[in-house]
Formats: sequence, structure tokens, C-alpha cells
Amino acid sequence: YSFASLLKLGRTNFRTREVQAVIVKNKNKESFYIPSSITKKIVDHVTENYSKILESTINRHFGSEVNELVRTKQRSAKITISDSNTFDITIDNKLKIVSDIGSSFKYKIQTSKKKSNVLYEETSSKDSIFTITLAKNIAEEFLKYDFTGWLFDSITKNVKPQNIPEGSYYFPAARSGILQGHKALSASIVQSADFAGITPIQIPKLTGIVSDFISNIILIPDRCGPFFELANELETELLHGHIKRPSPAKGTFPEITYSSKNYEIQLHRTSSTISEIAPLSLYLKYIVYPSSLLIIEEPEAHLHPKNQLIFAKYIVKMIRSGLNVLITTHSVFLLEQLGKYMLASKLDPKVRTRELNFDQDDYLLPEEVSPYVFVRKKDDEHVISDIETNDEDGISQEEFVKVNESLHSESIKLQQNLSEL
Repeated sequence: YSFASLLKLGRTNFRTREVQAVIVKNKNKESFYIPSSITKKIVDHVTENYSKILESTINRHFGSEVNELVRTKQRSAKITISDSNTFDITIDNKLKIVSDIGSSFKYKIQTSKKKSNVLYEETSSKDSIFTITLAKNIAEEFLKYDFTGWLFDSITKNVKPQNIPEGSYYFPAARSGILQGHKALSASIVQSADFAGITPIQIPKLTGIVSDFISNIILIPDRCGPFFELANELETELLHGHIKRPSPAKGTFPEITYSSKNYEIQLHRTSSTISEIAPLSLYLKYIVYPSSLLIIEEPEAHLHPKNQLIFAKYIVKMIRSGLNVLITTHSVFLLEQLGKYMLASKLDPKVRTRELNFDQDDYLLPEEVSPYVFVRKKDDEHVISDIETNDEDGISQEEFVKVNESLHSESIKLQQNLSEL
């Protein structure tokens, strides 16, 4: 969803004479509070629009109505987001957001004794009291008309969950196939364009996340992003070459290529390792910005175990560079290596570089890592459980250990039976 669009929608639709009346009535007082009934009304208005935008975004991304995403056999679902405030997202036939801050928000308005070019300043306290100091020379017209919009903007900003990144980028598990197939898909649409208006054009249905993934690659901006050098390092160490951005000639389709010291070839002719890493590298070079969230499904796909360890290092480097990273994985190598970077955080940086050949910033703090496991229950449902972190393993590998023990036990039985032949 776009928070900017929420702000614009809210300011366009929300107008209240109540705010104007309170301001005009109390304009000569040294200080006064905006009534809680007004702040609650604004909060309710914000969350209502927030709900509509979030539902529309989820529908588009998943390619289905939001009520179809509720767990099988359940009538509704509930998601709770807790940071500075608590937000409950309920889903049945519609999506609705409920916040607990409507009654706790307090806005204190006070007038400065000094004239200033800054018409108003906002400060906040831990008990959810926001103090707005107005300059002595502030115009009455501003108080009557502009202040309502400004108050709406301020409350909207403070209602928003603080720990949710503004930008997120999703890398699907089939990203190499999608990337290699988008050329044929687009070419088919272009070829059909000559018959537009004569015969119907059939376009395959894509989910929003897949269409965003493809369009971002096709429409890569000319500018280099803040993570360009990090992506170059990843390409050099893992791919032994570099991914070149699409740069089509007039009338041709954007072509992504891989370049090494000896040759340059089109991406669809490269190994699966290169085509798996290429989308992430292009995003890092040109699209992603600080504080973004990268959601990477199966980052170990098509990677040799040694390359999985290298990729784990660059996940750490992304985090140290200010990115948020969410991964799903079935790789014991990736999990164990990330656990080692957690253990490395307890060592002196000089020891990390001297003994482990790590860079000084190659570490993960325990509070920066939140691992979970999906556990399948007897009734064919799954429960999400925390994975233990400790000073011995970093990230517990109990789930993988169970598989190893089972495999070892079967091997022993097999050897015993073979010895009896």
C-alpha cells in the first residue's frame, strides 16, 4: 500500500467544522486540548481508509479476494501488530483495522510568546501527549482553515505503525523462471497488439507481486542506487562476473546480460545460479533504498552449499547496510552460517577479522534475528513457533537434527540387515 495515497485520500475527504470551532473558541488562551472526540474521529477516519487501501493491496498482490485468504475451516482471521501502538487487522468478508490509540491520543495546543517564521512546532511525550506550539504571529485564517488539514496529517503520521517499512520487494521462489519467461510473455502481447479492437487479446492473469517483479526489472531506472557497490561485490564473489541492466535499442525488448572477463551472454543462456541471483542484484543496484524490506523465498535455490555460505554473508551485509531481510529457507547450510554470524557478534572485531577472516561488520546481533518454524499438526494445520537461539548454535537446528537422526537410524538398520546376508 502507499501511505502517501492514504494521506492524500484522507485530507481530501476529511473536513470537520468541529476543529475550526474549537480553535476559534480557544485562540486567545495560553493552552488548551483538542477534545478526544475529535481526535478519535480522525483516528477512525484514518484507519477506515487505511483498511480500504490495505485490502485493495492484498487483493492485488495475491490475485484473490481477501476473504479467500482466511485459513480453511475458519470464518475469520486476526493479525495483531504491536510496536508503539497496537493494531488489530481482522478479516472476514472485508478487512478492518482497529487501533487502541483513539482514546489515548491527546493534542495540547499552546501559543508561544514570540513571533517566528516557523508557524508551529510539534513535540511528543511518552504518555501520547502531543504538544503543538503556535507562533504568536500565526494568522487566524490558518487556524480556521489550514489547521484542520495539518492536524489530520499529524495524527495520520502518528497512527501509522512505526516499525513497518515503507517499501517492500518480494522475490518469488520461481524468480529465475519468471525472469526468463517475461520476454516471451511480453513479445506475445506486442504481437497481438496489431489485432487490438479486432479480436480479443487474452492476457494471462498474474498476481500483483509477480507483475511488480517483472515490471520493476523491465523499467529499471537509469540511476545507480545506494547499494550498487554491495551488489557488485556479491556478483564478483558469487558469480565471478556482473549482471548488466536492460538497455534496449529502439523497437527491441530489454535484454539482461551476464558479463565476465571473457564473454558476455544473454541471461537465459546462463546457469541457474546466475539467473537466480540476477534479479536480486539488479534490485540492489537500481531499485532498493535504505530501510526497505526484501522478502526472499528460498535464497538457497540452485546454489552449491559453498555459494549458500557466501550468500549468507551478503544477507548479513544487507542488514548491516540498513536493509530489512525476510527469508524462507529449507537449507541447513544457510541457517547454520547465519547462526555463526550471531555467535560472531560476541567476539571482538579484531578477533573476527584475524581468526575467522570475517569483515569487522560481519555479525548479527541476537535481537536482529527472529527465526520461526512451521510445525504441521495432526489435523493438517500448521502452527508458527519460535526457534530457540543460544550461545552454542546461534539458531537452533532441532528440525534438521530430527531428520538427520531419522536418516542415521535408517542407515544403521540397513547396514545391520546387509551384514546378515
